[in-house]
Amino acid sequence: VDMQLESQGTGGILLKGTGTNNVADAGYVGEYISDEVLIADAVSLTSPNASNVTSISLDAGDWDASATVIYNPNGATTTTYRQWGISQTSATQPTLGAENNGGFSTVALAAGTTESFTTGTMRISLAATTTIYLVAQATFAVNTMSVYGFIGARRVR
Repeated sequence: VDMQLESQGTGGILLKGTGTNNVADAGYVGEYISDEVLIADAVSLTSPNASNVTSISLDAGDWDASATVIYNPNGATTTTYRQWGISQTSATQPTLGAENNGGFSTVALAAGTTESFTTGTMRISLAATTTIYLVAQATFAVNTMSVYGFIGARRVR
């Protein structure tokens, strides 16, 4: 059962959504957009540059977004810094501390150690269709590093 509440007039209310276990239609409260990159398609990083892991396109509205990134060094690679986040700018880390949009770690890791990090849920309020990026970077030595992960957003208004 889909639900819909509409009110006319200045500052009117429009609430659309779904009242069952299906996926809400585009434009409805509860609409969910996501993308993931699996380990087989992991993105190679170049130390210490930021790279896009994946991205999604969101229409105008208010969204709650979150993400997970997994750092996957080869067996000889040592890592000293990792940073990840949700950004509205391609291959650019967001300002840390802005509504749970990312984080960083300066813990030095033994060679070949894989790590997973998540962002908190962050609010994204958009006036027009915008691409949102999951961005990752690492400082590492000796060999190679790749990343994979997931980004998702649910329309809240």
